[in-house]
Amino acid sequence: MHAEAMENYFAILKEFGEADKKELWIKGMLYEDLCNLYSNQVLTEKSTEAYQQAEDCFMRCDCKFLFFYVQFSFRH
Repeated sequence: MHAEAMENYFAILKEFGEADKKELWIKGMLYEDLCNLYSNQVLTEKSTEAYQQAEDCFMRCDCKFLFFYVQFSFRH
């Protein structure tokens, strides 16, 4: 189930660009979900990478609330 979910996330992520704020927001949410999937499988390095990508997307689209939410949820 995790593998299928991750395949779907990666397929969707390929469709998004880098400039549009709404697309960056959605990408951030997808990376956050990937972070949780990796974390549940104890894939710490991949989870950290997904977290950093989510954090980057939220900062670039100026979604400060989500940026702080991701920081809090990742650390707890």
